[in-house]
Amino acid sequence: MDSLLANDESIASSTELGKISLRKVSKSNANSWLSEFYNDTSSSSITFTKLGDLFNDTDNILIQTMLTNGSLFGFADTEHKSVAAHSMAVGLTFYKNGEELLVRDSPGSVIVRIPMNPEGNLPPFTSGTLDGSPMKLSDPVVAVDGTVVHQQLMMIGFEIGKEDVSFSFQIKPDDLSTKPQYLVVARFVSPPDLSKVKDNWGLIWALVPPSLSAYDDQSITAVEREANFTFFISNVDFAMRKKEALNATKGQSIGASTLKTLWVGFRQLSKEEVNLDWETLPMPYPFVGQINTTIKYRGFTTTCNFLQKKSTKWSTKGCVVDRGTTSLTTICVCDHLTTFGAGWLIPPNRIDFNYVFKNIQFERNATLYATEIAIAIIFLLLLIWARRMDNRDIQKLGITPLAENNPADEYLYEVIVRTGMRRGAGTTSTVCIQVNGERGGTAPFTLRDPHRKVLQRGNVDRFLLAAARPLGELKFLRLWHDNSGKGDGASWYCDFVSIVDLQTKMKYNFIVEKWLAVEEGDGLVSLPICCVGVLLCGISRE
Repeated sequence: MDSLLANDESIASSTELGKISLRKVSKSNANSWLSEFYNDTSSSSITFTKLGDLFNDTDNILIQTMLTNGSLFGFADTEHKSVAAHSMAVGLTFYKNGEELLVRDSPGSVIVRIPMNPEGNLPPFTSGTLDGSPMKLSDPVVAVDGTVVHQQLMMIGFEIGKEDVSFSFQIKPDDLSTKPQYLVVARFVSPPDLSKVKDNWGLIWALVPPSLSAYDDQSITAVEREANFTFFISNVDFAMRKKEALNATKGQSIGASTLKTLWVGFRQLSKEEVNLDWETLPMPYPFVGQINTTIKYRGFTTTCNFLQKKSTKWSTKGCVVDRGTTSLTTICVCDHLTTFGAGWLIPPNRIDFNYVFKNIQFERNATLYATEIAIAIIFLLLLIWARRMDNRDIQKLGITPLAENNPADEYLYEVIVRTGMRRGAGTTSTVCIQVNGERGGTAPFTLRDPHRKVLQRGNVDRFLLAAARPLGELKFLRLWHDNSGKGDGASWYCDFVSIVDLQTKMKYNFIVEKWLAVEEGDGLVSLPICCVGVLLCGISRE
């Protein structure tokens, strides 16, 4: 291909999913071509700072560039979806003398800017309260020893299972005219406590925005403005601080969910706090005043992923997420060249119940609390009802010994009775059955269960009948009832009766499909039913 292309000549293809190009350029024009290709349709870019280490000044360079939707590489995704669906995929490959030049183990040499599709699911800003009102610091409490304990930070927990991610916590002030500045402090596993000097392990802190001049600079871009209001933890610091927290809490009984939690606390600075020397975080923190914090916030994680050519899987090895990363653009600093994509996830908020219970205000949220209580009551009632229905189903699955069984009789039959689905098919009358075979018959038995209603509409009821001796092959049975039920419960519609000889496993079927009722059908409440078929191990003989 190198010999088929003249200098500054390219072969390109473009579709709705993206574009790819193969171009031959001189060394001096390489970076300008990269800028032209990537900036043509998006804010993406790849900058390779060590181009001179690969080529001589006289070499012609064959460059393959690619910019596609991240979804095009769905085949390479892992179980947990490493690359976000709304991320773009950016690729760059160099060729020399027809062979690919592998760029690896060159720290900081590749800077990749990966844009996100603005139509993707960006995380919403939230006030952190159920009713949308501003968060407030809890009132001070008096400890057992008489000291006054203040909550200096408003606390939010984010449950993050991975360790190779960066984390962004963004603040959106409601009133920019007051030029508020915030102290943001984060720590893994245990919420940060600024009142304890000895409890300062694993703290990550920053001022947001870094300077009040961020409000006055009108020349910065929207991306730069967003970065000014972002508290950022790179993937390198994320893994290091999490390891530090786990070592500090080693030996403690901590749940798996807590081990995954990153706690983020923040407070709006007063004028006195703004004027502090912020070279270090003062501990113990000297300010405890309540500030009227009117902001919204959001948190999300980002990863820089590259496509491993052999395994066709996304990996984060060798890439660092840069401080300039925002919700719309991920900036990666890597030590190798390949295809890159941005991973993106909104971690679930962990509720700080201490804050919740200290700030419950029923009078301000009466409708909300009433709705939640009503839903909880309805849920409990449905749970109780469902449990009772489950117990009834368990009872229906059992087999009921008939009351007239003689304990001395050991020849057993299972009687299966199916009541029809017609309206009013069930009965509360006393129903009896008598079974006859080629060797004799049984006495009348009453079909009843002392613990539940039987012979109800749609029921399949099972009874255990004991005989003194084998009845031989069953020929017919007789069904009748005393019409003692009240109202519609007097009549009964029976679909069929099956009797299983539990010793020989022979099953005898008796088709009824008739009313036993005075006011229905032929007006009879007693019917003789002949056997219509015998089954043995699934084989039928008529």
